[in-house]
Amino acid sequence: MYTVTHTKRQSRRRTPVTAEPSVDVALLQLVQEALAQKRGGVYYQVQRVVDRIVICGVLQHVKGNQVDAANLLGISRTTLRAKLRRLGLVIEKEVQPARDIGHAAPLTPAGLTGDGEGVLSGGPVRSSVTA
Repeated sequence: MYTVTHTKRQSRRRTPVTAEPSVDVALLQLVQEALAQKRGGVYYQVQRVVDRIVICGVLQHVKGNQVDAANLLGISRTTLRAKLRRLGLVIEKEVQPARDIGHAAPLTPAGLTGDGEGVLSGGPVRSSVTA
C-alpha cells in the first residue's frame, strides 16, 4: 500500500483553503469509482466533477455575473465560458419588474422598463445555473 504525504506550499498571495476530512474522503471515493471503471482519464473525470461543483457554487455566489465569477476563480471569462460549454452548464437569468416602483414605466419587449432616454432598467435579476 502506498501512502501519499502532503507538503505545505505557501502562497505569497493567498491563504490556502483547507477542506474538512469528509471532503478528502468523498474525493478519494470519487477517484476510486473512476479507477473501477478502468477507462483511464481518471484525473479528467474527477476534475470535471470538481469543476462543476466549484463553478456552480461561485456563479450562484455572484448571482450569475460571469466577470465576477471568472475573477474569483482566477481564470479569464473566455475560459469560464469554455468550461461552462464543456460541462453543459447554462446560466439562466430571469428579469422581473420591481414590485415597489412608484410609477408605471412602459415595458420594452425584453420586459425591461425604459426611462425615455435609452436607458433600460429592470427589477431584481435572479440567476441560476442549470445543466
